[in-house]
Amino acid sequence: MGVAVFFGSGKLSDSDNIYQATCLAAKQIAAKGYDIASGGYGGVMEASLRGALDFPVKRIGVTCDLFSSRVPNDFLSDEIKTKNYFERLEILIDLGDIFIAMEGESGTLLEVAAIMAFSEREFIEDRKLILFGNRWQSIFNDFAMYSNMQGVYYCENILGFNEILSDIIN
Repeated sequence: MGVAVFFGSGKLSDSDNIYQATCLAAKQIAAKGYDIASGGYGGVMEASLRGALDFPVKRIGVTCDLFSSRVPNDFLSDEIKTKNYFERLEILIDLGDIFIAMEGESGTLLEVAAIMAFSEREFIEDRKLILFGNRWQSIFNDFAMYSNMQGVYYCENILGFNEILSDIIN
């Protein structure tokens, strides 16, 4: 079917609301046959792969030599190793048909901005970006008004996420 790529904080534990919402979101997409990809470490990266565990899809972790002190999570079925952060980001963007950005830190902001910039310049086409959480709209609302990027969706919770999925996945 395609690949859904998750971005977000690597610092979350499995008791965090965002971690749990990520598991649910990944489960919904994996149930539709999408492979799941992430950075392959903890937090949102782990939750997205964990959420897809019960489905016959690939769970791809794109790891990076730069993070030598980190260990890939236990939910990967496939690992793609990269030398640096930019190679890692490029591979994640190339893999994705749908991007889901959970609330995160500056790295997540960089990833979302890269996707928006590449889409706006038509370096990538026909991709969807779902910004999950109430912080995203305040960050990108004005920016999106002046951008010609199509396919950006906002949701604040799993119900909103499921509505968006119904709209964008046939």
